Amino acid sequence: ELVFCPVPKVACSNWKALLRKLAGVADYANTTLMHDKRRNGLRYLGTYSAERQRQILRDYYKAVFVRDPWSRLASAYNNKFVAPVEPVAQWTKALYAPLGDAEAEARAAVAAEGGGAPPFGEFA
Repeated sequence: ELVFCPVPKVACSNWKALLRKLAGVADYANTTLMHDKRRNGLRYLGTYSAERQRQILRDYYKAVFVRDPWSRLASAYNNKFVAPVEPVAQWTKALYAPLGDAEAEARAAVAAEGGGAPPFGEFA
């Protein structure tokens, strides 16, 4: 019996697919469903009573996988700006939002002129 703590960008999709397959979920590799906690066929610690949670944490094997933070940062940059699935402008605006509206808009415009991605140094 295993408690697994998924960490985004650390192969959590692969681990969830494996756990779903072991649980007998027919469409275990469905990437849309595997991240939907209500429909993915996996049980989450928060769904158990407090007493059962303590018992599970005491008795089960526990696993979490981590990754070098710099390699994770580079992967996130590549995922959001170099080979994005979602529009780059959305992430560029989110990156610069803490700078305030005018500065964020100016930097987003400069990034858009250069292909849409901010320089890695500003992302990091």
